[in-house]
Order: sequence, then structure tokens, then C-alpha cells
Amino acid sequence: MHDLPFHTKWLSDVAGGQIYIYSTPSEFQNRPVINLSGGYILLMPLQLLALTPRLAVQTGVVLADALGGLLLLGLARAIGLGGRPALLAAVLYWMLPITMTMLWWGFATNALAQPAGIGLAWLLLRLEQRPTGRRCAVFAVACACCMLLHLGALALLLVLLGAALALGWRAAAGRWAVLGAGALAL
Repeated sequence: MHDLPFHTKWLSDVAGGQIYIYSTPSEFQNRPVINLSGGYILLMPLQLLALTPRLAVQTGVVLADALGGLLLLGLARAIGLGGRPALLAAVLYWMLPITMTMLWWGFATNALAQPAGIGLAWLLLRLEQRPTGRRCAVFAVACACCMLLHLGALALLLVLLGAALALGWRAAAGRWAVLGAGALAL
């Protein structure tokens, strides 16, 4: 993984209590930007298994990638696809060249945010199908967690919530549930 040294350092920093992580990436013209620490907090329990920071990052990225395919399989089934099409969706997810590039390059927080986004879409579907207070609360907590993973995930999350509200649902309760969940998450 090309970016592994950055991620191992940031994991160690977060494990040591530093919540704010700054970097100067070239895509932002080497200006200081904040990196969200949520992904590293998710990786910290792997260090309880006596894994080094390097191995914790690598293991976490692989587990997140595997989880993404499983979540996509569940999402495909939830929207009514049969077993074979749902399995094909998961296999295609795992085989996409961009996924391999992401894993090789070492975009650890991207790899953690991607399955979180799929899981969020699944929760949104469940909320739309049957809006309840409990599902609204679960969706709100999931939104808040996703916002802490990656700035790109934050932008996508806001677009997802906006699109869900703009497209509307059959039941007014569903619209209010998503609006409430979004407000709670923010």
C-alpha cells in the first residue's frame, strides 16, 4: 500500500489521543486540510489483537472491502433482486478495477467509507419501507458515523439525504423520518 506510512502514523496518533489530523495533500495544493479520525477509531480495536499499526490498517481495509460486498449483496436482496443477480452485484463490486487500485494505493479511509455508504443506503431503504422512530434513530447514528469517516463520504452523504428528500416518498412519514434523521446526524 503506497499510503500505508501515513495511515499507520495517523492510527498511532489517534490511538495516542490526537483527534485532529492535518495533512498537506497535493490535491489541495499542499495546503493543510483536516483528515477525519473516525476511520482510525474504527481500526483501533484491531490493535487489541496485538497487531502492529501497519497490520491493523491492512487488516481493517481488507475486512471493510469484504464487508462492502456483503452489504451490497444484502442491499440487492432488499430491493427485490433474486439470489443470483444479488450475488453478481457483490462479485462485480469485489472485482472492479477501482477497488483493486484503491487497495493497492492505500486509500484506507476511502476503503472504510465505501462499505459504510452501502450500509447507509440499505438503512435508508429500510427506513423508507417502514419509517419508525427506531429506524430513524439507527439511520441518524449511521449518518453521524459516516460523516466522521471521510470528507468525500460526508459530501456523498449530504447528496444522498438531499436526493432522498427531493425525490420524495409515497408516505409523508418517510420524508419526515429522513429529514429528522439528517437533522439528528448533523
